[in-house]
Amino acid sequence: MKHFNAGHVWGRVAEIKEETSTKKTPYLQILIEVPNENFGNVKVYGRLWGEEKITAFKAHHQAHPEESYHFRGFFNQYEKGGVRYSNYTFYDWNAANGKEYRATFVLVGDVTKTEAVDGEGKIYLYLLREGQKGYKDMEETFEVYIGTPDDLAMMQPGMMIEIKGLLKTKEPEDFYGAPAEDNTVKPYVMFLLPKKGE
Repeated sequence: MKHFNAGHVWGRVAEIKEETSTKKTPYLQILIEVPNENFGNVKVYGRLWGEEKITAFKAHHQAHPEESYHFRGFFNQYEKGGVRYSNYTFYDWNAANGKEYRATFVLVGDVTKTEAVDGEGKIYLYLLREGQKGYKDMEETFEVYIGTPDDLAMMQPGMMIEIKGLLKTKEPEDFYGAPAEDNTVKPYVMFLLPKKGE
């Protein structure tokens, strides 16, 4: 089983900005609203690459500003000011009206460390993705959360696991619409499966 990274976001587009990378490659920075009564109201940033895809998306969104979308790509994390943020890199999109909104990820990688943090389990995951079309291999590190520290008991450093999860708040807003005490959006593991390396 090889390391693997997939990200999917279903939601409404709140904002689009045209940007250029340090290598002068154009991309769209997209802010997506992902309201979900079970997982909290999440806002997600994603980048859409490829001039043809950018042009097609902008034209479609301009013609259908209220439409909802399903974006496909990769899940990313980065560190800034001592805080770890999650976002996405998109390579495809399509209209997805009537779908439940959510921001998900599927990762297969090696556990490097686990620890208990504020009553939750935290998993540190390492991925090495093979480069496509002449690009270099990509090393990635992720920090994801799981229910309680007890859920970490079966995991050891070096173990390969597959996780399916989503970006959500620890607790969604209550029945009356009041936000939970801790409404920080974090990547939570919803399903976990040990894998055998190939």
